Amino acid sequence: MRIKFLILFATISVLGSIAAVLFFSSRNPQVIAVQNYVAQESQTLSESKPTANATAEQKISSFSLPVMMYHFIRSYNNPADPIGTNLSVAPDTLSKQLQWLQDNNYATVGLDYFSNPVAMDKKPVVLTFDDGYQDAYDEAFPLLKQHGFIGVFYIIINNVNKPSYLSWDEIREMQAAGMIFGSHTMNHVELQNLSPARLKDEVFTSKNILEKELGRPVNDFCYPGGKYDKLTLEAVKRAGYITATTTHSGIDDEKSPSLELTRLRITNDTSFAKILAP
Repeated sequence: MRIKFLILFATISVLGSIAAVLFFSSRNPQVIAVQNYVAQESQTLSESKPTANATAEQKISSFSLPVMMYHFIRSYNNPADPIGTNLSVAPDTLSKQLQWLQDNNYATVGLDYFSNPVAMDKKPVVLTFDDGYQDAYDEAFPLLKQHGFIGVFYIIINNVNKPSYLSWDEIREMQAAGMIFGSHTMNHVELQNLSPARLKDEVFTSKNILEKELGRPVNDFCYPGGKYDKLTLEAVKRAGYITATTTHSGIDDEKSPSLELTRLRITNDTSFAKILAP
């Protein structure tokens, strides 16, 4: 009983001492000054800490988005092959075009910008490369990386791993570096006169194979030769593509139909200053 009393007495004494220290400290001017300083610094840190709203991207309701169309990136000038010549842009010309974009405050974006437009410090532009030629890896890819740009590459599935075309390993390497890949069908055939089964194969199967090989969703499609009709549009939509590009010329904006996007065909003689003039 006496031991319990002594323990109780000691406890009361300690609590009394703590209370006394707290009472007199609270009246000490130096302690009060330190407490005020700590309180002010805590409030300043709290106010300056970024919030989710402050760092979130600001969506916009109107925009202008040029989509550039490339095919071959090679030095090629053959009078007997005017189509091939017209579809070719020399590597040094592409380098100068990319430098012009950089010098004039452009930044490359993916086609998902159409569904999620956000305010940017720079002007957005999309660079597309059709058909999946080998020079996309040998020439375009290094230049894009050099300028800190990305591109959208449309792949013909049954041409992958063939001579003069990209391999799956090269495609995966490019994707790992930020490049984007879309479907250009299985065989690059005009789609508007195909049977329903063949149309499904070209549109759906190509998407499925790309997604399996790349391990991520494929949302972008390109009409071979720019040819399509109502049934083609419906098939592309049912397959789950979010964007599809044509060969019609123009600069897109927030009103552009996402499955009928226009593009600007780029050649060796294209003046970016003219086609992108305000």
